[in-house]
Amino acid sequence: GDWSSDVCSSDLGGMRGDALVAAGPLTLADVVSLLPYGNTIVKLEVKGKTLREALENGLGGPPDAESRAFPQISGMRVTYDRRKPEGHRVLQVMVADKPLDDTARYTSGSAQRQQYG
Repeated sequence: GDWSSDVCSSDLGGMRGDALVAAGPLTLADVVSLLPYGNTIVKLEVKGKTLREALENGLGGPPDAESRAFPQISGMRVTYDRRKPEGHRVLQVMVADKPLDDTARYTSGSAQRQQYG
């Protein structure tokens, strides 16, 4: 099947290793080394509003290894301000060099356990 997606995300708790992966295609070996827990990777279709809400939720905690909540993303550029009140921290999201459209649908790859939370 087609596993390409517009964006991908993972929380820090689901990732291991300290490797920096260069931009470009990932191999199965890359994925297994970063996501060693055997979680099923799923491809979902989500509205832009849902992506924005997920980013707001993920950026609410401290960006450190202790919290394990800070989102790891691909395919998006996010500008945010942690000093803003909850629900207003994400200032801008760009997908494929275009502003996120809250009503548009995007394909998103993530670990199956993340689709529920």
